[in-house]
Amino acid sequence: MWGKSARRANNSIIFRDSAPRAYETWSCSLVLSTLDMFRGDERLVFVYPRNEWAEGKHLEPNQLWGCPCLDATERALCIQPRPHEQSPQ
Repeated sequence: MWGKSARRANNSIIFRDSAPRAYETWSCSLVLSTLDMFRGDERLVFVYPRNEWAEGKHLEPNQLWGCPCLDATERALCIQPRPHEQSPQ
């Protein structure tokens, strides 16, 4: 689905069978690990929106698929920490 082989002939990374659901699973695991490892203002997740329109990978909505990656990102970012993980007020 997406790869860096056009920019890096050697040591390139290629993602196969990538789909919004796989992206959501990965995003949720990233958010959960961030909630586990950090507290308070240190809980940050950065999204680098590498938009590769020619390769079919992008976060922005499109006419064919709508906005499943943006929706997946929103669902992942709405995950709440479990009560024992919450920082003291």
